[in-house]
Amino acid sequence: MLIACATCFGAADSDQVKAAKIGVLVLLGFIVPLLVAIALIARSWARRARALQALEAQGFSAVTSLVRNASWEPVTRSPASAMRAARSSST
Repeated sequence: MLIACATCFGAADSDQVKAAKIGVLVLLGFIVPLLVAIALIARSWARRARALQALEAQGFSAVTSLVRNASWEPVTRSPASAMRAARSSST
């Protein structure tokens, strides 16, 4: 004769069901922050892409500017701050 385990049988107060619930919560504790971090990175990249696209629409080309300046130092300004600087210098 086969007897089902507590999880399959449905004993809500058994140790196996409690352990399964804790296991689900632990997995969610790892997965949710990871997915949030991925979403925040994607949002950051999307904002940067929009800012760069706006700069290029105004005639600014990051590649042309790098070649012209022949400076390979790291960029210290974000595309959004560069766009603000370009606007203020053009007026």
